[in-house]
Amino acid sequence: MITAVMTPLRELGLFLLFGVIPACQDSDAPPKPGDPEAGARVYGTYCFACHQTDGRGVAANGVRLAADFTDPAGPLTQSDEALLQVINTGRTGTIGSMPPWRGTLSGQQQRDVLAHLRRAFAPPPATKD
Repeated sequence: MITAVMTPLRELGLFLLFGVIPACQDSDAPPKPGDPEAGARVYGTYCFACHQTDGRGVAANGVRLAADFTDPAGPLTQSDEALLQVINTGRTGTIGSMPPWRGTLSGQQQRDVLAHLRRAFAPPPATKD
């Protein structure tokens, strides 16, 4: 009788030891790089209403709603860390306020949308004449 109870408990212990503990250790792994394709979907769901499909942040009626990602002196000149901080915690500026996306977008989704912004809207590098 004792052996019959001990076997499932032993299996549970082995599962916890080899199944859960390694999963917990993965949280220390470096974050995966952003996926621009996944980021395009995030942008289409959460960002385009203000930043617009073209990334310029100007509505059809000419009203500026948000930052212009295509501006050579715009937000994409900032570091990834600075932009991820803005995405995560929001920002209030001269145009208005961008809400914080923490709690709505995972860290991976935030990295994904940043990868999309950099690929889709980053101004071309300056050429030397």
